[in-house]
Amino acid sequence: MQFQVITKLLLQEVSYISKVTNSKSPILIHASINMKVENNNLILQATDMDHHIMSKIDVQESLEGSVIVKIKDFLELLKKINYHTIKLSVINNTLEIKDAFEKESKSNFNFFILKEDFPSLDITNFKKIFSISQKQFLELFSFMSITQEEWTFNLKLSNNLLEIIASDKKRLIYTKLPINEENNYNYFLSHKSINIILKSACDTIEMYEKNHQILFKLGHVYLFVKLLKNHLVMDYQRILGKIDEGTKILINTNDFLRILNRIIILASVISQVVKITFQGNTLLLQSSDISKGKGEESIQVISGVCEGKIFINCNFLISSIKTLKNKELELIYTGNLSHFFLRNNDIIHVIMPIRIM
Repeated sequence: MQFQVITKLLLQEVSYISKVTNSKSPILIHASINMKVENNNLILQATDMDHHIMSKIDVQESLEGSVIVKIKDFLELLKKINYHTIKLSVINNTLEIKDAFEKESKSNFNFFILKEDFPSLDITNFKKIFSISQKQFLELFSFMSITQEEWTFNLKLSNNLLEIIASDKKRLIYTKLPINEENNYNYFLSHKSINIILKSACDTIEMYEKNHQILFKLGHVYLFVKLLKNHLVMDYQRILGKIDEGTKILINTNDFLRILNRIIILASVISQVVKITFQGNTLLLQSSDISKGKGEESIQVISGVCEGKIFINCNFLISSIKTLKNKELELIYTGNLSHFFLRNNDIIHVIMPIRIM
């Protein structure tokens, strides 16, 4: 196998492909990249069992063949070499990399080739479900910065509406987008799957299905995703139904956020709990810690009147509010031991209260 390619182009592709791999995996294939040359095309593939990604780019001066190498060190070298174009060749069971235009290269790099069999990715006979612009997809998942690996995501399509329900069992986030698809679908994806899609540089995301298998077409990249079983513990429809029963108040987003950032300083490091007392058109926020002291601050609401109190994780409130863009934020109170809602246009954040004995 042999080919020439612009270093920057190969680096870009390998960087994206690497998001699927796990360099700490004891299974070599899951920490490796498969490179196959055919018809002056370089096909790059990686997998971790739950994901399989494939990318194709044009190359020059090629000889057909394929190799598998560990991706971590290969990627690191691509980041640090300063050749405009590189030549990759299989020589004595190693993958040699050198400057394509320097006849007597002063530096050669040789990677050991792995002998494992690489699984194939079949992208035929998939039925297209929907397509969406990358910009719209990013907007749908504008809250992604507050999520962690334990979050799961429900993509639900029904009656020309795409609903996103995300949860980590302590919080729930709901958002929606009108979409041109009349059929009903219901999929559960991992945090890693969504993150890989969001990092794509494509303009349009296309989603396909075959026998309950999901394939995303991200420009020239194909991403196969293993679906999760129903991982959402919360009954989101029942929870969101409480909104109509709750008391709604409108508050200035930035003013509320500034107060939370101050009040959390004296909150317990472990629980980060803050007490919010609704006193008509005023909110009283209190925090305390046996080793630090007490904090108290109040804020006037823009509209709405509410009576009651709730203990809630202040950090959850802060992180959620930071992802919301409007100047005004709607808070929905449904009881001191019930779900607390933050609503901003078509996105709803739900936070469970903390029981204080």
